[in-house]
Amino acid sequence: MFWFNDQLLYQLWKEHHQDLIQEAEKERLIRYALSGRVIHSPFYKQTLCWLGRRLMAWGYNLLKRYEVEPGDRSISTLMWTK
Repeated sequence: MFWFNDQLLYQLWKEHHQDLIQEAEKERLIRYALSGRVIHSPFYKQTLCWLGRRLMAWGYNLLKRYEVEPGDRSISTLMWTK
């Protein structure tokens, strides 16, 4: 009778130990994955957003200024169509 209980307790302890090992490994992988992330300050994010908007506005202005009109047969247009 005692042998059965000891064996059962040992089996339960072994399974619990395996669960703890798996949980520790999962935590290690999470910490490893999060360590590669770079957390930027709000100022950095705002600066990048401002720069992106400025680049889009400058690009739009360049397109508006230099976009080829339909039917325009200038020398530059002919060079690009060959």
